[in-house]
Amino acid sequence: MKKRFTSLFPTAAVGALRTRFFWLECLLVLSGAASAQTTRFVSTTGTNGNPATATSWATATSDLQGAINSLTAGGEVWVAGGTYKPTTGTDREIYFRMKNNVAIYGGFVGTEANRSERPPINLTTPSSTTLSGDIGTVGDPADNSYHVISNSSITSTGILDGFVITGGNANYDNTLDSRSIGGGMVNNSSNPILTNCSFTSNSAIIGGGMFNITSSPILTNCSFTSNTADEGGGGMFNRSSNPILTNCSFTSNTADEGGGVHNLLGSPSLTHCSFTSNSADQGGGMYCIYSSPVLVNCRFTSNTARDGGGMYTTVDGNPLLTNCSFTLNTGLGGGIYKRSSSNCSLVNCLFWNNGSYTLYHVQGSAITASYCLFEPEVTYYTGSNNLTTTTSPFVSADNLQLTNCSAAINAGDPTSATAVSGPYSVTALPQTDLAGNLRIYGNRVDIGAYEFQAEPAERITVSTLASSASVCLGQSVSLSATVTGGSNLSYSWAAPAGATLSSTTTNPTSATLLTSIPRTFTVTVTNLSSGCTATSSVTVTGNAAAPPNLTSTTVTQGAPTIVLTASNCAGTLSWNGPGGSSGTGAIAVLTTDPGTFVYQATCNVSGCVSDPASATVVVTAPTVTGSFDGFIYGGDCTSFRGWAWDRNKPNTAILVEILVDSESKGTILANEFRQDLKDGGKGNGIHAFRWNIPDELKDGEVHTLSAYVAGNGFTLKDGPKTIRCQNGIPPSSQNKPPVAPTMTPLTIQQGVNFTTTLPTFTDPENGTLSHALAGLPSGLTFTSGTRQLSGKTEIAGTFLLTYSARDDKGAINSVGFNLTVNPAETVVTGSFEGYLDKLDCGGIRGWVWDRNKPNTPLTVEFYLEPSPGNITVLGSTVANIYRVDLKDAGKGNGAHAYNFTPPSSVTNGTLVLARVLGSTFQLKGSPKAYQCAPARLSAETAENLQVMVLGNPVSNQVEVEIRGAEGKPLHLQLTDIHGHRVGEQQVPQAGAVERHRLPVFQQAPGVLVLRVSTPTQQKTVKILKGK
Repeated sequence: MKKRFTSLFPTAAVGALRTRFFWLECLLVLSGAASAQTTRFVSTTGTNGNPATATSWATATSDLQGAINSLTAGGEVWVAGGTYKPTTGTDREIYFRMKNNVAIYGGFVGTEANRSERPPINLTTPSSTTLSGDIGTVGDPADNSYHVISNSSITSTGILDGFVITGGNANYDNTLDSRSIGGGMVNNSSNPILTNCSFTSNSAIIGGGMFNITSSPILTNCSFTSNTADEGGGGMFNRSSNPILTNCSFTSNTADEGGGVHNLLGSPSLTHCSFTSNSADQGGGMYCIYSSPVLVNCRFTSNTARDGGGMYTTVDGNPLLTNCSFTLNTGLGGGIYKRSSSNCSLVNCLFWNNGSYTLYHVQGSAITASYCLFEPEVTYYTGSNNLTTTTSPFVSADNLQLTNCSAAINAGDPTSATAVSGPYSVTALPQTDLAGNLRIYGNRVDIGAYEFQAEPAERITVSTLASSASVCLGQSVSLSATVTGGSNLSYSWAAPAGATLSSTTTNPTSATLLTSIPRTFTVTVTNLSSGCTATSSVTVTGNAAAPPNLTSTTVTQGAPTIVLTASNCAGTLSWNGPGGSSGTGAIAVLTTDPGTFVYQATCNVSGCVSDPASATVVVTAPTVTGSFDGFIYGGDCTSFRGWAWDRNKPNTAILVEILVDSESKGTILANEFRQDLKDGGKGNGIHAFRWNIPDELKDGEVHTLSAYVAGNGFTLKDGPKTIRCQNGIPPSSQNKPPVAPTMTPLTIQQGVNFTTTLPTFTDPENGTLSHALAGLPSGLTFTSGTRQLSGKTEIAGTFLLTYSARDDKGAINSVGFNLTVNPAETVVTGSFEGYLDKLDCGGIRGWVWDRNKPNTPLTVEFYLEPSPGNITVLGSTVANIYRVDLKDAGKGNGAHAYNFTPPSSVTNGTLVLARVLGSTFQLKGSPKAYQCAPARLSAETAENLQVMVLGNPVSNQVEVEIRGAEGKPLHLQLTDIHGHRVGEQQVPQAGAVERHRLPVFQQAPGVLVLRVSTPTQQKTVKILKGK
């Protein structure tokens, strides 16, 4: 479990805290070293085993610590580029040690005669010399040195200049042990001078990069990057220490407290320092407790923490920040989080875009600020002479230099002045800013870490005012902007959603609110002479009466009149309802007719109109009881047809409710006479209905039609039906839509190949038709030219298909039918009878029916079974072809024959079996060998054209079935006995089975002649037209 550093320093236990570090001080006492003199030379290629004689590059040693120790009277150590480790072994407790009166310089090439010849080293160009604690397995920190450098009692005569310190890992799991602190460097009662040093990728329990205890090191041009601490001070931890840092940077360091720096007891001084992208639970950039750090000309950018993204201060933490800039820091207190008895003072500081809570404090007093610049919404501070801005003061998010229009220019403390050297304060600032430019340009210091180095542009400020804080919805309110500074101005107003402006470029302008919630309008004013801008906003609330609290209800037809009122409307209630009705006051709803009635109303109070509200009154017909039966038997672009009756009241007409796409379209009385209903024992036969298709449904879209007994809910069988009709069909006298065939439901099996040919529509004008089929599940396809439906699908369920045809003049008609895809494991039962008759070039033919469902077509599956259980399915087809011999033999309506075209894999002699799809019933005659002799093909083809009239004599239409013309053009011509043409149809490419209808309802009774021909064959059939 991770130790929280704060748990070791409870507010009420300062004595215990100091006792703990007393023991650390004892453990860190190191023995002193003797003096030396002159210069020693060190390189990774040095071979001199006696560091005391390494007095030139030619006699260099590779023993860095030996070279340091050999200087008995002071001197310098020059270290060439390369990596140096405290030991060549694996002892983690060996580390480098600085020495008083010894200056250690790194970054040499190895040829220099003077130190001034050393390559430049700075924050962007680190040294080429690295001191590394990676003594064990390379890249594995677990066996690294506890410290790369550890100093005790080093004075300011000890100098380290030009090194990268990396790879220290003080991870000993005991925070009372020195091996848990300062992975990069430990300073115990030491004040060394560090210049041009980079501490990177070091880690520790406390103080990942550096740990200072009762020490005051001086750091200049040093960087701390990617160091980590489990508890406090990812980059640096200061305990009872007062380090002085100038031009130092802390980047991407992490810890539980103080990702960049943790201060405990002491007063560190930081000038020209940067904290960037550091992270912690508290104090992403810096954490202060019992300490008073002084920061001047520093910047905190993109640091993150739960509390205090930039800085966290608590329990007598009293940081003083002068001319510091904070931006893009995130957390509760994105800039600074202050709590308990701490105090935080800000002078000349700039805060911009640090989240919702830039400053935050709990307990104690607020943060003190003077001559600072904030965003208007920033709170939790007190003090005077502070400014706010709604415009970014920076050149960009990455460049914190001030723009020429920034409100921070010449806005700092007027008593601020510069000093030659530190210590620095509000009245004794460094002579340069964070960029190295003049700290005070002109007569007054700027706010923030950077000074603008020119005369500022003419700035402006703006405030906004609305003529009224609230306004009725739909009415206007005047918005005006008052500008200070500048005269050549432009205005840009912006309105939120739910509001409009009369103009976006004039001042004043008018705003109109459309919704009753507060809306904020913003104006941006530009000084066209200087380019400076300023923004301001004003909020206006839309004032509307509450929407009427109408209540919906449901009543039974004939109940007392329903009165709808709005108890919350203190003004005038205005309403509108069905059929264009409207009025004011209470709404009276009659219940004489069943239906759904929707009313909408608004409330007008003193000219303010509410948002509309609606109420629905459902008037239901009295519950109808009975023993009902009924069917839907047709639906096309002309009408929707069916019948319904009550066995208990056999001669009473039934009221039928019509639904289109599940929406009621009203009722119709089923009171048309049909002889077949009377013959079928349905009372007096006056039980049919015909609902004409309205023009609104002729929109080219698919619509679903169903019907049920009104007031009861009994749904008429064999529905729903679908139609797809088109507007603009010419009048019937010019062009009639195609006539739909009678469709029966199809049933197939999941995962089994299936093929069938759908019957054709007929065109009254004998025009060419194009067919389409919509609603198919994936895996099945429909070929328009042959009307063949084929394929297999893995999706089980019932699908309502829309079968349509369009003639060459654009008229369209459609009919709906169900396709049921049984799951693969579905078992179909029934009282089946059927035969596998013929297997030849004309296809696989036969018939099958169900005695229990005599008029329902079955689906036949064809398969091979060369050995028991080894089944290969060839496909399936619907047995729905009419044969008069089947009808005469009492096989229902006779539409139970099939003709299946086998795949090419079926060759002569192949034994084929047939069964009812989904059942175990095998058709008699199975198996039977397939025979198609090529030598006889042409002769059979010549005699293969078959024409069968389905019903002769005929009355209103001739229905004919044609076989033997598959793939060929087909021509049908119907004439009377004198040769006058009655009807004609062309089929560009015939299918295996063609069904066509030719209307003859206008023809007088008598003999008709039907001629069916292909390019090579012709058949003639005589037909008797009855009355």
